[in-house]
Amino acid sequence: MPIPNNMNRIFANLINISILLALPVLVLSQKKTLPSIEKSVESLRDLMIQPESKGLDYIFHDSLSYGHSSGLTEGKASLIKNLISGNSDFISMEITEQKVIIQGNTAIVRHRLSAITNDKGIPGQVNLKILLVWMISNNVWKLIARQAVKVNN
Repeated sequence: MPIPNNMNRIFANLINISILLALPVLVLSQKKTLPSIEKSVESLRDLMIQPESKGLDYIFHDSLSYGHSSGLTEGKASLIKNLISGNSDFISMEITEQKVIIQGNTAIVRHRLSAITNDKGIPGQVNLKILLVWMISNNVWKLIARQAVKVNN
């Protein structure tokens, strides 16, 4: 027996109302996640300026792929060693124009990074565009990939 047209309209309206009621919940859940990823980016910035091996080990994913603007790519152990030893030394760092996209358990963060460096005792300054890829693991954001590109001013 076919369903009357007015019943089809009622079902369609119920589905539309359900979707409209669910949207604020989805938006709020994503907004709740944003501060934690932004805090993780800020923690990374702090650890790059004042490296501490335990903190770096905690924030970096074991499969980290860290791309420098020079083209060098490092893994987790190598990067931690170079930060702790001063081979890669950030004196100060400013992050601007940050944009965050969260998709499931992955966050993509783009920003500009301006820093004063002292790599291997040689003073320098960098102006970069950065792409960070974070994965959430056990309710902790872990940096799994980073790529830097030089910006000409």
